[in-house]
Amino acid sequence: MASLFKAAAAVTIAVANAQQLHSDHLQNHGPTGWKEHNHDELWRISQQHDVHKVGNYHDIFYRVVREGEGYDRPVAESEMYIHYHAETLEGVPFENSYRAPDYPLDVTPSEFRISGMQEVLQMMAVGSKYEMWIPSKYSPFDDDHDERFRKHSAHHWTIEFIRFADDAVRGYGLDCKIRGPLRDRCNAAEATYMHDMHALPMEQLKFEQKRLQEFAGKMCKDRSVAEKLNIIQQLIQKPLTTEEL
Repeated sequence: MASLFKAAAAVTIAVANAQQLHSDHLQNHGPTGWKEHNHDELWRISQQHDVHKVGNYHDIFYRVVREGEGYDRPVAESEMYIHYHAETLEGVPFENSYRAPDYPLDVTPSEFRISGMQEVLQMMAVGSKYEMWIPSKYSPFDDDHDERFRKHSAHHWTIEFIRFADDAVRGYGLDCKIRGPLRDRCNAAEATYMHDMHALPMEQLKFEQKRLQEFAGKMCKDRSVAEKLNIIQQLIQKPLTTEEL
C-alpha cells in the first residue's frame, strides 16, 4: 500500500512539474515571448483573421476598424490631428482624448514614444480608425506613473485620424484613378495592374489588399506598393466592368 501511495505521489509531482514547465515555457518562450499575466489573451487576439502584426514587431498588433478616404498618408514629420482612447486589456482606461477640451491632439508620428505607434499612424488615411494591442514592456511610462497603466498589463489603443494640419507634409500623393479624367495620370505599370486585377472576385481583391497593407505596415518604401494599394482600394469600392477598361 505504501508503494502505491509513493507511486501516486510521484505521478502527482511529475504532473505538477510538467505543468510548471509548460507555464514557464509560455511565459519565457511562448508564441511571442510575452511575460505578461494576460499574454494568453493577447495571443488569442493576435490569431483573429483581421488582426495583423505591426512592421517587424512580433508582438504588437493592429486592426483596421474603419478605412479612411483618399490616398495621402502621413510621413514621420507630418502634422496631423488624432483622437485616441487607451485602456488596459482588462478594460481599465488611462487615456481618452475625446474628453479633453483642447483635443484632437496635434502631433507628428515621430513624436510618439510608444513602440509601433509611429508605424501605424503612417499607414492611416484621413478618417481611418485603427485598434492596437501593445505589450506593457514597450510602455514609455515608468513604475511610478499612474498605477492605472498596470505595468504588467497589455495596452489596447483606439486611434482615429481626424485630419492633416493645413501645411502638413504628406506621403504617397497618388494621382491614378480608375475612372474619370485622372485615368490619364495612371502610368503603364498601374494600367497593367488595373487590367490584371479588375476581373478578380471580391474575396481575392480583399486578400490582395491585406497582402499589400502588410508590406506598407513594414514601412516599405517601394512606391509601387502604394500605387497597387491605391488601385485595389478603388476596385473594392466599385469594381470596373470590362467596358470601362
